[in-house]
Amino acid sequence: MVTALCGYGAASVVPSLVLDRPLFYRETNDGCYGPFAYFTYKIIQERPRLILAGLILGHRPSPRLARAANPSRHPLPRGPSPRQVADRRRPLALVPQEGFLCVFTSLLFTVVIFWGVQFQGSFFILMLSYYLVTMISIALAYAIASLAPTLEAASAMLPTYVTTVMFVAGLIMLTDEIPSQWAWYGWTSFIRYGWAAMMNNQFQGHPNGEAKLFLDANGTAITVLDFYGLRGPVLGDKWACIGMLVAIFAVFFTCGLGVLSNIRHERR
Repeated sequence: MVTALCGYGAASVVPSLVLDRPLFYRETNDGCYGPFAYFTYKIIQERPRLILAGLILGHRPSPRLARAANPSRHPLPRGPSPRQVADRRRPLALVPQEGFLCVFTSLLFTVVIFWGVQFQGSFFILMLSYYLVTMISIALAYAIASLAPTLEAASAMLPTYVTTVMFVAGLIMLTDEIPSQWAWYGWTSFIRYGWAAMMNNQFQGHPNGEAKLFLDANGTAITVLDFYGLRGPVLGDKWACIGMLVAIFAVFFTCGLGVLSNIRHERR
């Protein structure tokens, strides 16, 4: 649930990039900053606490989204303050601050579930896995928002993709039972690696993880990790799964930056 909710919760950050396109096009044309600085700032600015708060408390639309829905009740402001103009001209200035806050929000969420549910294993690995899955979800959301021509298209594409990778993650459909023609797709699922890292952290090396409480197709008793197919040099190693999460984040970040730099949804 932790990994799946991160993927679906990233939908709350999609409107931010889509509605900022006119401003982005104007300021990049004026030479205020480049696509790399803007995309990096947007990735780190959207803190994971926004996803968690949107899922638990209900997402409150941003002023830009409210104005788009009802312009008469939410008029445009008169103009940006000098501080806002300065921040737009140096978007990387706030990156360390936002990244620092992101660590604390991930820490808070992990503290609640680690001791509240009585998890086992390393607290640090659970927090790191959650942090990486959340950052991947945000990078994926921005990559799709950069590619989609409209907010409606982006809002439909993101949950569709997340659902497909969730089905091949290994929980809904066991890894060993995934049809061969779809088995390759499961290795691209960030939900699989996040879930596998947390499962290995929870059960590997612990008595309940070594207990053979499940049966395979032949009736042989196996452990919970073997039942879900979490074995081998990748899925059976929590650090290998974390490494795959880092690689997937780099891929989504690169794809989003490439799309943002080369595809422009503007009309003259």
